[in-house]
Amino acid sequence: MSGRPVLLRGGRVVDGERGTIETADVRILGDRIVEVGRLSPGRDELVRDVDGLCVAPGWIDTHTHADCAAFLNSENQPLALANLRQGVTTQVCGNCGYGAFPVSEPHRDDLTEHLVPALGPGTRGFPSMQAWARAVSDAPLYTNLAPLVGHGTVRASVMGFEDRAATDSEVTRMEQLLSECLEQGAFGLSTGLIYSPGVFATMEELVRLARVSARHGAPYVSHLRNETDHVQQAVQEAIEIGRQSAAGVHISHHKVAGRANWGSIQKTLGQTSRWTSTPIRLAARRCRRCCHHGCNKAGPTRCWSGWWMRRFDSGSLASSWSRTQPGKTSFQPPAGTGSSSPRHRPEPTPRDARWPAWPSRRMTLRSTWCAIS
Repeated sequence: MSGRPVLLRGGRVVDGERGTIETADVRILGDRIVEVGRLSPGRDELVRDVDGLCVAPGWIDTHTHADCAAFLNSENQPLALANLRQGVTTQVCGNCGYGAFPVSEPHRDDLTEHLVPALGPGTRGFPSMQAWARAVSDAPLYTNLAPLVGHGTVRASVMGFEDRAATDSEVTRMEQLLSECLEQGAFGLSTGLIYSPGVFATMEELVRLARVSARHGAPYVSHLRNETDHVQQAVQEAIEIGRQSAAGVHISHHKVAGRANWGSIQKTLGQTSRWTSTPIRLAARRCRRCCHHGCNKAGPTRCWSGWWMRRFDSGSLASSWSRTQPGKTSFQPPAGTGSSSPRHRPEPTPRDARWPAWPSRRMTLRSTWCAIS
């Protein structure tokens, strides 16, 4: 926002740090929240009556496939705006092993065709993280984007869609591509082990790649290998990858399918609960039957925003820290909580949602606020 100051009056203000909801006014100047409380309208101030609505920082959707949403044509533009209209201002993309980069030339056609069902209209393939970032910077960008590196894209760029284990040299090349993307600013590694070509990856391949992610302080984010009869083994595989690689583990869809498996979610929750307080920092993202996927508020530290992308250059990608609190570069948990999540939570039980912040990645929220019913 720019120009006139904006006053949101009478909304129910949700404070994530204090865990409170209270009726208050919010004053915004440019891209900064400057005041919260009982406020009087100022001269030339744009006043919006949000009585009966919730006013909160923009939501972070940590599981999207919005990698190429910025490239949608005018006919499909409502798709690009859908998340923003629901209050989502940051999207983590590149999930389930599907990513728009790095796409190698020998496999470009097959890989781009493979990505379309997941990434939708406007899908393009890019040779590097930097190439994707430049293209996004030149396109309409409605939300912040935090891209993961898709394992399926990396694997197909190295060896196509061959249904076999990768050789040592092929995994080495995958490690190089992943490292380059992470150095250029990607947030972590995602896998889709229920999909081709990820389904053909061995534990050794995944551990080696997760170690690369761990060295960059980034997580291993996995769509599990099985969500039906063998879901417990699939959860254990994700845990073991985190244990061997020292990468934080994030389970994208914590669910079970099939009537015969109803109730086994309690067993998988028991598996994850034993690891949520350990150094591997495992996070399980629950899926709910009533919506497209569950809601996870653990957030990234760097994201490609409309503000920042316009300032992208050929150099290394820098962090886009929040400007709402000058001098503060990260969330600091309350003393004694022992938690790095955006708000203090009690000790988890098997029935709780577990959404700790990603390890070695500190929380930053931009100053975008939204009013939702």
